Amino acid sequence: MNYSKYKVTILDGKILVRDKYINAPINLAEFMYDFTVKSFIHNIDIYFSADDLNILEKISKYFNFEERKNSIIASQATIFRISQKSIPRMVTIEDEVSGVKKGVDIYNNLVFQISDNHIIVRDDVVDISYRTLSDFTTFLPLIQKLIEGRINRKFMYSGFLPIHGTAGKVSETNYVVLGESHSGKTSYFKYGQILFDEVLYSDGYQLAGYSFAKTYDETADEVIDNTQRKVVKLLTDNSENTIEMFKFIFAQRLYHKTNYLDLRLVDQYAIRSSIQEYLQDIPGKYFFNRDDLIPLKLIDSIVNIILSKK
Repeated sequence: MNYSKYKVTILDGKILVRDKYINAPINLAEFMYDFTVKSFIHNIDIYFSADDLNILEKISKYFNFEERKNSIIASQATIFRISQKSIPRMVTIEDEVSGVKKGVDIYNNLVFQISDNHIIVRDDVVDISYRTLSDFTTFLPLIQKLIEGRINRKFMYSGFLPIHGTAGKVSETNYVVLGESHSGKTSYFKYGQILFDEVLYSDGYQLAGYSFAKTYDETADEVIDNTQRKVVKLLTDNSENTIEMFKFIFAQRLYHKTNYLDLRLVDQYAIRSSIQEYLQDIPGKYFFNRDDLIPLKLIDSIVNIILSKK
């Protein structure tokens, strides 16, 4: 049972926070901290609230903080509240993956621990507490993966499947490169243009993604899992990208080189198996709730769209 008491929605362009159990409104000024900014990815609104402006400056390399420029009104929002707090008590740790401990508190809320940073998940409200700004900054790449995981979950339950891949353009042709981590997805566009990197979202028709790319560079500004990468902001584009606009290829690591497979050169059974494998490898799945399931109908819908392009 989830004891979270908050429900966040967007109505007529305004953010509303209500007590889920007694259906009473909550004053947003009291609910949020002093510094609050808004970002969005496609039809998902994201709010960041922090008690230190430096926190938002660190996060800004991943997100564009601005008002949406189109007429889409989000049906739901996700709020991340970041503050310097004491470590929560009575947390039962269940397991640990790549330096992230996962458990539950006494209210059965999902809790993550990254060094001295603690994250408590209460439905659409995520509380992130840190002990020092230095510790928060050091582990920001892992904290960002958690933020992405919660946003991925929001997209999934809005009918969009998070896809592990990179979308871009090379020689006037649009491509989506699917593949495992470090298989050469981003490197494929070394002499082209990246539109979306690492996490793509599709409902079988539209294609959306984050406004940054992670590239390998000598001037790397983040290290995660012994891999050095540099975060590069991408130019925002308000034009609608449909999945029909892209040619799908696979990135497969063969020894120390990467082999890119054109869908047209692979038999249909192998294509379906590979696509399903990559689509189910949703980035940030570790940060989903324990009872979250990936909708197979959504995977089948996107697989059929891709196969129809062969």
